[in-house]
Amino acid sequence: MKQKTKQQKELKTLLEYLYIEDRLFLREIAGQFGVCPETIRIWMKEFDIPRRKARYKHGVSKSRLHQIWKDMKQRCLNPKNSRYLRYGGRGIRIFLRWIDDFVAFRKFAFANGYADNLTIDRIENDKGYFPDNVQFITRSENSRKKGDKE
Repeated sequence: MKQKTKQQKELKTLLEYLYIEDRLFLREIAGQFGVCPETIRIWMKEFDIPRRKARYKHGVSKSRLHQIWKDMKQRCLNPKNSRYLRYGGRGIRIFLRWIDDFVAFRKFAFANGYADNLTIDRIENDKGYFPDNVQFITRSENSRKKGDKE
């Protein structure tokens, strides 16, 4: 059996932490290492890091917050969406962790004042949907904010 070097053990520990504890996606881990996701898959197989089970169902796919999340993604990521040109078409991006992980978005939202009477708002209109640029405000506050810009 091959003896693992100290560097390999450290890499295994880091991969396990990022993948299992932090629940990062393979492409997020690959980005941190500057390699492609396939390389991460190969390393995980070499280090016997088990694939984690599919993400659990959140049970709130019909909730208002889930609709806000889906609409945000459509505006920014779908060129066929009628509002894409005003969002994704002009460079408005979404925090990478939120794109595929509604649960992470939901945790952020509830930790930052979301309630069903509020809507998502970008603090700085030319920046994307990132934790430091998102707030939850009422529709009337959002309308006033739009009026202030004109």
